Amino acid sequence: MIWIIIVYSLCAYGLSNIIVYSSGPFNIFSKLREYSNKVLPSNLGELFECMICFPTWVGILFSIIDIFLLRDISFTPFNLIFNDNNFWYIIILLDSFFTSGTTWLLHTIQESFEKRIDE
Repeated sequence: MIWIIIVYSLCAYGLSNIIVYSSGPFNIFSKLREYSNKVLPSNLGELFECMICFPTWVGILFSIIDIFLLRDISFTPFNLIFNDNNFWYIIILLDSFFTSGTTWLLHTIQESFEKRIDE
């Protein structure tokens, strides 16, 4: 179970890091960030530039996929723990918290290594 949570956390971090910081092929992610800043009201476009905000939605997406589309396979942390679709709303909420927290932690560790290298 611990390996599934580690792989889940690394996948969520990788996806979030790509969307938030990468330009992507044909600058697709840069264009997505620019477009969201222009179109979405009241700074909602900053969602695609924040390593705390965006992983929250990655956690929600992964949790919805896990609960409703891949019912026989549990891969999100709180679906592994509870494994009861009667509490799907709590599982989705807790998965979003977990994903945001672990992604932010990995991001902070990466930034501290980058600062030490630059010094």
